[in-house]
Amino acid sequence: MIFISYSWKYKEKTQKFIELLRENGKEVWVDNERLDLSLPLEEQIESAIKKCEIFIQLCSKKYPKTNWMDFEYKIAKNYINPKKIQKIKLESQCLTKNILHAAISCKYES
Repeated sequence: MIFISYSWKYKEKTQKFIELLRENGKEVWVDNERLDLSLPLEEQIESAIKKCEIFIQLCSKKYPKTNWMDFEYKIAKNYINPKKIQKIKLESQCLTKNILHAAISCKYES
């Protein structure tokens, strides 16, 4: 499973890449689809990151990282192989290629 960390300020752009990953057979964990608002958010996010094989954080010069993104990244650093943590800039001209490469090049069991 791939965990996507992003700012809601660029949610629409992020959604396009999530769809692209899914079209390429990848299972994606994204907050707006998986969080149960009646339960503690921090615990749900930490649990999802611990279970994921790949962590992708989408960054942007236009919008600084959020506290949630920092929280998610710190958890990922503690539980995920550093080679499977990817920070990708949204402004990159090769963004689509970078996300797919990050997701596909890391071997994991679905």
